[in-house]
Amino acid sequence: MLSVAVPSNAAEGAPVGSIGILDDAFEQCDLVLAVGPATRDLPTRIVEAARRGARVVVTDPVPDDIMAELHAVAVESEVCVLERIADVPWLALSDLIRDAIRHVEADDIRASGVTVAGLPGLADSLAEMLGGPVIIEDAKFRVLSYSSVTDHVDRGRDAAILGRRIPDEWLQHLESLGVIETLLGTSQVIDVEHGPFAARRRLLCSIRAEKFLLGILWVAEGDTPLPDDIRARMAAAARAAAPLLLRHQEAGFSERSARDRQLRRLLDAGTISHSAAEECGLLPASHYTLLALRISPDALLSKINSNRMVDSIDVYCQSYRWRSTVTAVGHTIYCLLAHDEHLSDRVKGFANSFGSHVGKAISGHGVRIALSRSTDRLQDVPSTRRQVDQVLETVSATTAVSVREFDDALPQIILSMVNEFLKGVAIDFPKLERLEEEDKATGSDYLTSLRVYLSSSASFSNAARRLNIHVTTLRYRMNRIATISGINLDDPTERLVCELLLHARHVGSRPEQRS
Repeated sequence: MLSVAVPSNAAEGAPVGSIGILDDAFEQCDLVLAVGPATRDLPTRIVEAARRGARVVVTDPVPDDIMAELHAVAVESEVCVLERIADVPWLALSDLIRDAIRHVEADDIRASGVTVAGLPGLADSLAEMLGGPVIIEDAKFRVLSYSSVTDHVDRGRDAAILGRRIPDEWLQHLESLGVIETLLGTSQVIDVEHGPFAARRRLLCSIRAEKFLLGILWVAEGDTPLPDDIRARMAAAARAAAPLLLRHQEAGFSERSARDRQLRRLLDAGTISHSAAEECGLLPASHYTLLALRISPDALLSKINSNRMVDSIDVYCQSYRWRSTVTAVGHTIYCLLAHDEHLSDRVKGFANSFGSHVGKAISGHGVRIALSRSTDRLQDVPSTRRQVDQVLETVSATTAVSVREFDDALPQIILSMVNEFLKGVAIDFPKLERLEEEDKATGSDYLTSLRVYLSSSASFSNAARRLNIHVTTLRYRMNRIATISGINLDDPTERLVCELLLHARHVGSRPEQRS
């Protein structure tokens, strides 16, 4: 099935433990299948494959006119290049290689929380039930299982199976149709008549446990048209698949616990091993931004709901190709985004859409999301955690979705810190004490009038409107305040001191309200 095109001594005897498809988004693997690139592009693609860690590249038959160039590139890159014999289908070759390294398939599936046992049989059973070839993906659009069929459907199905994930062209097509949001949020069966690679008709729907996404079920129309009641059959098939995916997903919680411990060490101390950062998708990256989420008003999530919320957020990030790692600490969920600098301006927009997605899953509660400054070092992640924690502690609870960046919340954060300082040192300011004694003795409310006047930037008209009195009345009242207390309202420093002290008193007298 294979013939040697360009041997490489450097690759001889190297273990091959993983297989993938050579496209623009392929992940690091030992052996890659060059399905589709034009012959003239092979040298460039082989260099790229080697850069990403490939030891072996399998190509279509190589023309004689580029053999010398390909040989030089392979030797320089230390890659072994093999030719596929023309009458051997790519899928048959892929299955043969996967059989030889069967444990790789198991590891790929377990990484998404689903073990191998039962999945091939499930895909074949559903294909018989639905009347067409089936693919079962996890919630991150990675292929878990596919039905064994001998018919060729189209190149899109082949690419998904070979690459073990939905092709980028199909993902972008679904995004353009608005299908991703539908899949993430509903159980609706979606009919796609046309797609990339001259695709045949597809139907797809989510596999869910209550409101939480477990996976995606696809069926393609083969040589025989799909049955008239295919939508009802798809819904029934998704319900039948859910218990199996849920059981195996829960069996993978120990792996997630290990990932959670790594992220918590990063949040607390800024330490994570290079290999762990790569496994979490945090490397390589030039920038990191931390999102923190709390359900309000201060809803307490059970451990199961917290885990499901983490999974839901993780799936949402990966569905839109954001590299992230997510964990829950207490009742706060932290999502660390790894990105390039040119994506920094898009982070807030993503946070807003991500908050809306969570809000749909948690009906009846508001969602508060805090966004840190971006940093270019993983060691600085603890400082980003302090930033988002300060935002969440300062910003009021809400019944809607609110997204607040650290720099936008900084005035409230600083004021909150000043308030805490003033409470701690118990400053004695006799001029304000005189006003307080006057209020107690006469029933006046001079302290409130002064606080509103100062917080209105010393504007008589604005303060009078807030107090619901005439401007002339307020001018008279401020003169009385100055006479009784001795406060010099023309001195900006004295005005600032009075405003801070009065604000601290006001907040302290209303503990249920945050600034």
